[in-house]
Amino acid sequence: MMKTYFYGGCVVLPDRVVTDMAVVAEGERIVGLIPVGEMPADAERVDLDGGYLLPGFVDIHVHGGGGADLMDATPEAVRRMAQLHCAHGTTAMCPTTMTCPTEQLLRCIDAYREAKEQ
Repeated sequence: MMKTYFYGGCVVLPDRVVTDMAVVAEGERIVGLIPVGEMPADAERVDLDGGYLLPGFVDIHVHGGGGADLMDATPEAVRRMAQLHCAHGTTAMCPTTMTCPTEQLLRCIDAYREAKEQ
């Protein structure tokens, strides 16, 4: 699998921020961190142009976004929520309901399942 090297920016690590390192990815997985000078000459490179590279956000409690709410109980609402959160760095989210009748809760769950399958 081809490796991609992300360089030229600030890489946010758990304990510090580094600017002289390249993040190595294979497909969608980060597989390493190497000094920029050690990148292979023929590497696929992405210049971060001074920007920041950091882990995606995980939102563990989200009711809605983008003008949609999970309680709308439609796959379209779930997709609109996910698109908005994804555009701002969220890589995973836990859609959250509110107190409601059981029938509405089941519609929300069904809408989530349908959106996830799509």
